[in-house]
Amino acid sequence: RLTMCDDILRLFKMNQYDPLIEDSKNLPCGKGLYIISARDKYALPEEMHNLVYSFINERPIVYVGVSSVNLRKRDYNNHFNGNARKSTLRKSIGSLRRYDRVWYPGEINTCKYRFTDFCENELTIFMKTNMLLNYYITDEYRTKEEILIECLNPPLNLQKNHNLINKEFRELLSRLRCNL
Repeated sequence: RLTMCDDILRLFKMNQYDPLIEDSKNLPCGKGLYIISARDKYALPEEMHNLVYSFINERPIVYVGVSSVNLRKRDYNNHFNGNARKSTLRKSIGSLRRYDRVWYPGEINTCKYRFTDFCENELTIFMKTNMLLNYYITDEYRTKEEILIECLNPPLNLQKNHNLINKEFRELLSRLRCNL
């Protein structure tokens, strides 16, 4: 599996998107996989500074995801510009940063929320300033996602991540995300 992971990871290295300098139109509209990495792990919330990371282009990998329809819409609109209601990545980072939450009517005191407009705006700035995206267009995204999560152990992936390394952090993150 490790060799398969290395082979898949090589495909990502060629396709990088930097939200600080590139137009979102540079992202493809196809389905596939994406990896979110940090420019610098010390820009991440403090609880993430001493974690064990895998790297892409010498940057720590924090999240692996799939888009079953459109990478541009999923990655740019939801993660870099959206809100925590539509992005588990934003929900995780905002929870670690202890942002104030807003619930939708009928969903008060659930794990379904976004952050206040001010906090969502701060999170958008944080994402664009501190995160980079690598992607790979493929129809086999589901099986490859599981392989990548298993071998890369991205700390912000809670589902499908059964690795013992960083397990305590993921447990903390799960509590923070649903701490009502």
